[in-house]
Amino acid sequence: LRVTGEDARIRVNSLLRSGGHPVYEGTLEVWPTDGGFYLVNELPLETYLACVVPSEMPESYRLEALKAQAVCARSYAYIQMMHNKYEAYGAHVDDSVNFQVYNKQNQTPETVAAVDETKGQVLSYKGDIIETYYYSTSYGHTGDYEAWNLDKDAYGYLQGVWVRSEENSIDLSDEKSFLDYISNVDSACYESDLKYFRWNTVLDFQGKDETLLHTIADRKEHQPEAISYYKDASKTETTDSCSNFGSLQAINVVKRNQSGVILELELDFQNGAVSVQSEYNMRAILGCGITNINLLDGSSVEMSILPRAYISIHAKGDGTYAVLGGGYGHGIGMSQNGAQKLCGQGFDYKRILNYFYQDTELTELYQPQNTTKEEGGA
Repeated sequence: LRVTGEDARIRVNSLLRSGGHPVYEGTLEVWPTDGGFYLVNELPLETYLACVVPSEMPESYRLEALKAQAVCARSYAYIQMMHNKYEAYGAHVDDSVNFQVYNKQNQTPETVAAVDETKGQVLSYKGDIIETYYYSTSYGHTGDYEAWNLDKDAYGYLQGVWVRSEENSIDLSDEKSFLDYISNVDSACYESDLKYFRWNTVLDFQGKDETLLHTIADRKEHQPEAISYYKDASKTETTDSCSNFGSLQAINVVKRNQSGVILELELDFQNGAVSVQSEYNMRAILGCGITNINLLDGSSVEMSILPRAYISIHAKGDGTYAVLGGGYGHGIGMSQNGAQKLCGQGFDYKRILNYFYQDTELTELYQPQNTTKEEGGA
């Protein structure tokens, strides 16, 4: 299907988004599958971005924050076009949080202006366009490349920075210092009034051993180098499976880095031990024991994974574990709420981007004819 004309659109009535039935510009390809249909939307890159920005950041945010989001979305989209992971579907990305949320919210004059006023602009590091990771809310400090075991030479722009009015001398890699910090609300931080700035929960894995071990095995399948199985807690001899490990006995933080993120987490079982690296793996695995998440404003939410891996965790003595944490999302790159708060400090979008992505340059993408393809399903 192809639509032409300035106001031509295709509406898909079988899909329902938060903004209503999605409406697409450009070309919409429909591919049948056993479970339904794949929809592939082909459109110009800038048109795609105009549908990403309102889906990823509230349109009520200040224009400079929206412009920073637009540059991040453009840079990220360009990298994904180069990776071409969905080549088999004739697409570059999908429309979910696996890449960037697309066409879930309607465009507004503000979000369109953010894309138009930054048209063609991307962020580069050492001459290469970068993957501009972003997330919702920081806990006063951003993460860095170590949280995902990324290569420093390629991802050196992802450095941990304080999101507060001034630097803090606290050593977040020290367990006691981290606990002291996460146990309190740092009012000097720009996001300290947000509900996800601090949160707590209790993890209870009792009766959930099978689910826990299955989740560990699933994450190892996705990222085998980040998870290791050992025959006992001394971690002297590896094994190929955790299926017979039995019940969980203890959880220990092995290593934390200067941004506060846990780099290695150890789970000791009756018949073995598991070493876990990479922040998402920890969030997913520990999420098996979540009861609910208690937020700073007194509210609580149900979640299937931890909001973040910047946490302290302590056994309570009754088989459960108390967790204190802060922030929402992976914590690497730009905090979207932090960007909004920095606007209130007089930052324009260029300063915001330089704040969160170290030693980068704002450059022009000299390929205005680029199109991107979105893969979705009905």
